[in-house]
Amino acid sequence: MRTRARGLCAWSFAVLVAFATVAAVPAPASAGEKEDRAAAKEHYVKGKTHFDLGEFADAALEFKAAYKLYPQPVFLFNIGQCYKNLGDSKNALFFFKSYLTNAPTAPNKKEVEGLVAELERGGAGPVKVDPKTDPKTDPKVGKTDTKMMPMTTSSKLFLTKGSSPNR
Repeated sequence: MRTRARGLCAWSFAVLVAFATVAAVPAPASAGEKEDRAAAKEHYVKGKTHFDLGEFADAALEFKAAYKLYPQPVFLFNIGQCYKNLGDSKNALFFFKSYLTNAPTAPNKKEVEGLVAELERGGAGPVKVDPKTDPKTDPKVGKTDTKMMPMTTSSKLFLTKGSSPNR
């Protein structure tokens, strides 16, 4: 009798685990979700281009549009970088803190916490550019400060099951 009860208990547990596993699998993305993801990627690319050109206000708008379509924390970080580079500490702090809230295990958590602390102390103002050595006008001049760059999104962020990174 005990053997049968153990077998029934084990079977019930296996069914429960199987049900929980099936319930945890996300549903396939709908056509609308795929379109939103593709549009978000376009906004991200445009935002990165604006950022690379020093057009931080335009970059922030594109990253916000991407986030609205596909709310991934990386966009919040990028928006924070835009505001930081514009010298808008209040908005930069808001978006960096939002990023840390939405990505508590982010690989760059320590660096972002450092940016937050620096902004709270009143440092990390806008990027000061000398027109004679501005990388926007002379691409051979200047070094890239990675603290000022937007975070690149993994191509995996925009891939769906069965899609190709070349699309």
